[in-house]
Amino acid sequence: MSGKTSIIRTISEFHQIFNLSKPKHPSISLIEIDELKNNINESHANIEMDLFVISMKDGSCGHLFGRKSYDFAESIMSFTEPSLMFAKVDENCLAATSGWFLIFSIDLLKNTILFDKIDTYNFFFYKNSESLHLSGSEQQLILNCVGLIVNEINARIDNHSNNVIISTLSLLLNLCSRFYDRQFVSRSISNKETLNSINFILEDYYSKNKFKEIGIPKNEFIAEELGLSENYINDLLFKEIKRNIKNHVLDFTIEKAKVLLIKSENSIELISKELGFKFFNYFERTFKLNTGMSPLEFRQLFK
Repeated sequence: MSGKTSIIRTISEFHQIFNLSKPKHPSISLIEIDELKNNINESHANIEMDLFVISMKDGSCGHLFGRKSYDFAESIMSFTEPSLMFAKVDENCLAATSGWFLIFSIDLLKNTILFDKIDTYNFFFYKNSESLHLSGSEQQLILNCVGLIVNEINARIDNHSNNVIISTLSLLLNLCSRFYDRQFVSRSISNKETLNSINFILEDYYSKNKFKEIGIPKNEFIAEELGLSENYINDLLFKEIKRNIKNHVLDFTIEKAKVLLIKSENSIELISKELGFKFFNYFERTFKLNTGMSPLEFRQLFK
């Protein structure tokens, strides 16, 4: 992308830059895909949005959003955190024949139960390829929530408006959390393949002596190798083995430490360096937390 990047910070700015009618609420708006498609052009490529985005698209473009053969095909939901390029927010939008975008600002959440909780909905930090694929009944539940929100947006704002919108938005997000849990379950076979891929990446990293040369592999490295987002992998691993990426990598590292402590004549401090630990004390503490004994105590068991 070239040229100056414009930042959209408010709902009004979004409506204005895409030539939409004036918003009916200052902090939240629902826009139909058809309405938006008619106003997208090349000049919008360098737009960054400081807004949350929830979208629903018809299932016809499911393959563009990571749908698997065992996923539902009725519709697709995607979620985007603030401060991403609009080109990424709207990726493959034109492929959908129907749907909508629900956009809202952080101002909507201030002084509400959602303000501190919004970051716990990890799917806002997933990639489009990790979208949620809904059944017909799930889609209807989401549409019911959105219908209530739209009614409040269109109604005259009063002392109850924000409470109704926030409580309904909370319900919508909680339903999406439930549906993502269901999707992780239905993708169990694929998830196990992903777990095997992570283990293969770690084994390859270890065999090439990268633990010593580079250090313990970081979350970003694993995510990049898999082509998935860190948050999605963390959620996947938690559903499968109750661990996140960092914990799983440390588990792998400690298992290698056990082998070296038994088979190698190297000092424990040298072994810790071979496994990428910058500080020996951290290795000792991590090993003991994982095994219930110090590296020396473990080694002495096999003498």
